[in-house]
Amino acid sequence: MTGNDLDNLIEQIRTLSSDEAGRMLSLIFRCDADTAGRCMEALTADEEFATPSNMLMYGVCISGGFGVDLDIVKGVSLVADSFYKGEMGGVFFAEAMLKEAHARGISVNAYKEFFYDSADKLYGMKLYDVAYSLLKTIYTCLPMDERSWFTYFQCLYNGYGVQRDVEAAYDVLKQMSIYDCKIAIDYMLQHCDDPEMMYCRLLGEYYRMGYGGTPDMEKAIHYMKKAAGYDDAESMYNLGILYSEGELYDRDKSESYFLSAGRRGYMRAYYELAQNYMLGHKGYSVSRSKAEEYYNKVTAGRAELSVKLGCLQQLVLIYLQTDRYDYAWILSRKIVDLFHVDDAGYLSMAIKACDSNKYEDRQRADFYRSRLRLMGYRL
Repeated sequence: MTGNDLDNLIEQIRTLSSDEAGRMLSLIFRCDADTAGRCMEALTADEEFATPSNMLMYGVCISGGFGVDLDIVKGVSLVADSFYKGEMGGVFFAEAMLKEAHARGISVNAYKEFFYDSADKLYGMKLYDVAYSLLKTIYTCLPMDERSWFTYFQCLYNGYGVQRDVEAAYDVLKQMSIYDCKIAIDYMLQHCDDPEMMYCRLLGEYYRMGYGGTPDMEKAIHYMKKAAGYDDAESMYNLGILYSEGELYDRDKSESYFLSAGRRGYMRAYYELAQNYMLGHKGYSVSRSKAEEYYNKVTAGRAELSVKLGCLQQLVLIYLQTDRYDYAWILSRKIVDLFHVDDAGYLSMAIKACDSNKYEDRQRADFYRSRLRLMGYRL
C-alpha cells in the first residue's frame, strides 16, 4: 500500500467510533498485518483509539514487527496492559511472544506476572492443551511462581492437555518444595477422598520428604495408609520402605506391605524383598530360595528395564552358587541379547549356552566370540 493510500485509510478510520475502528483494524489485521501495524502506530497516539482491544493488536504487531519496528518488550507491555484492562485475547499470544523473546535473548521477566496470569486464565477456561503448552514455555523461559508450579503439576498429574505422567508430576512437586506450597496442600486435602486422583499418596510423599518444610512422619503415615486403603500399590510400597528402617522399623509390617504392593503389580516391592533376602539386609535372614522366588516374580511382571536387568543378573549369580550352570548360561544369553550388555563374563556364559548340546547355536556363539575379540580378548 502506497503512502497516500495508507494516509487515506487512516483518515477514514479516524471518522469511526473507537469500537467501529477496532473492528475495522481487526479485519485489516487478518488480511494484512503490516498495514494494520502501520495504521495502529498512527492511530493509537489518539487516546480515543487506545482501547484495550486496539492496544492488544498494536502490541502483537510490535512484538512481531508487523509494519512497525520490532520491539518485543514494548509489545508484551501493551498486551499485558490490555489484559489487565479486561481484554482477554492476549492470553492466546502470550506463548508466541515469550518464545520469540527467549529465542532473541530478550528478557521479559518484568512482565512475568502477565504470563503466569495468562496460564492461570487458560487453565480456568479449561483450555488445558493451550495452558499446558504455555506453562512448558514458562518453565523454560522464566522463573516459576508457586501458582504456576501447581498448575503445571495438575496438568501432568491429571493428564490435562498432556498424557498423564505421574513421575513427572512428582518431579514438579519436588521443585515446588522451595515454596511453602500451602496452595498445593489445601488443594490436595480438598480432593484427598477421591480414590481416582490419589492425592492421599501425594500428601504422604509430601510430608515424608518434608517438601516445603520439615518431614512429618505421623502425617505421612496417615495419608499413605489412607491411600493404601484405596488399594494404591505405590503407597503400600512406600509404607514398606518406612517400616524397614529407622525408628519405625517393623520387619513384619514392612514385609506385609511389600507383599501387598507386589500382588497389585508394583514390581519394585518384590525387588526390595528379593534384595533383602539375597543380602540379608534389614533384619532378613539370607535365603537364596526366597530371593530367587521374588526375582522371578519381577522378571515375569511389568517392571522397569533397569530393575529387570538387575534381577536377571542376581539370578545368574544364584544359579552359579547353586551349581545350575545351564540356567546361568541361558540367562546370560538373555542379558546379552535383550539388554546389549557387553560384559566378558556374560558373553562367555552365553557362548557356553550356544555350545551346549541342548541349546546348540554355532552361528550365535561365533557372534559372541567376535564381540569378545572386539573387547580385546584373545580366544
